[in-house]
Parts: sequence; C-alpha cells; structure tokens
Amino acid sequence: MKVIKQSILIVLILTICLFGGYDGAVISAAQDLTNAMADLGSEITTTGYNYLIIYIVIDINDSVNVRLQVLSKHTSAGTDEYKDALYTEGSSVIKVEPDYLEFNVDGDDKYKLVYRLNGADYVQLRVMAGTVGASAGQIDSCYYKRTF
Repeated sequence: MKVIKQSILIVLILTICLFGGYDGAVISAAQDLTNAMADLGSEITTTGYNYLIIYIVIDINDSVNVRLQVLSKHTSAGTDEYKDALYTEGSSVIKVEPDYLEFNVDGDDKYKLVYRLNGADYVQLRVMAGTVGASAGQIDSCYYKRTF
C-alpha cells in the first residue's frame, strides 16, 4: 500500500511539473513600446523543448502595428541572435512577416502564440510598434510555457 501511495505521488508531481501552469513570466512589469526592436525580458532557456507557447497581453493605446520577434540563440547571453520563420496558431488575427509577427488589428487584446523552436537552445523575445502614438502602447504581461 505504501509503494502505491508513493507511486501516485510521483506521478502527480511529474504531471504538475510537465503540464501545469506557466514556466515563467517574461516581464515583471508592463513595458512601453518604442519605434525600434527592444528586448522583452531576459532570454529563455529552451534546450530540449520543441515548442514555446507565449501568452501576451497588448495595450495598444495610440500605437499602431505592434510587432513581436523571436530570436534563436545557441549560447546563453551570446550576442549572436538568429531570425526564424515563425509558426503560430490563430493566424487570422496576425500576419506573418519574414522575421516578426505584426498584430495588425490595432486594439487591446490577449494572444496565445505557439512558436516551433527548431532546436534553439535559447530564445530572446523582442517588441516594437510600427508607429508609436502620442500615448505609447505597452505589453502589459507576457508569460511562457515550454513543451515537447
């Protein structure tokens, strides 16, 4: 009986670790958008994972065409950052550009994006606005989850 209880506990812990909640927050406070790509939080370690799910909340204010870029890196804190083709779910609300996603529906909203890692060991998220308005838009929050 004791072995069964321990086995159930181990399965429960593994299930929570593998499937529960977010892996982390990309930013701890809202970040204003500028007219140039800027890092959104720190790099994310993705070694061994196949997908990165990004949950992002955009407050558009007077800005237009918020852009999100995902750069792949092979070395932690390395300066070499590589542009990838982006793969997403729910592409009816975004358009795919060669190296960034542009949210061309200019309104406040929440998005879930799925990014295929293609072997990237680290990624860096970057954001900007195509046009920054009198009242700059911002990323209110951004969370991520790594999956296989």
